[in-house]
Amino acid sequence: MNNMIKVLVDDVNSRSVYETEVDGNSASALSKIIKCECIDVGYHLIDKEEYTFIVDDEGLLIQKPVPSVVKNFASINVGTTIICKSEGSYFASLSDKDIAKIRKHIKFLREDCDNPDKTFPTVFVD
Repeated sequence: MNNMIKVLVDDVNSRSVYETEVDGNSASALSKIIKCECIDVGYHLIDKEEYTFIVDDEGLLIQKPVPSVVKNFASINVGTTIICKSEGSYFASLSDKDIAKIRKHIKFLREDCDNPDKTFPTVFVD
């Protein structure tokens, strides 16, 4: 069954954040966005509301991991991240209000102090 949901993607490869729709029932569709073989799911609060973070399970094993989600200034997720909501055991769409809230918690951090133009998006969670 196709379950198209609206998600926010924190894409560290293209150094951008964008909205897209994806089949929330398809692990392969989610993996294709993240560009990985094995996904992991975590739950984090933003302004006291829980969101679902879908990440590359092997993100820390790459040569130069890029943090995509930070809590208390410690990296908790690396690599491209899909952000959505959950309803029971299913992934669910973000509303426009959710997306606006999440975007307020995204900061573009410098990857290299010698090159201030080279930044990557990072979501700060509660």
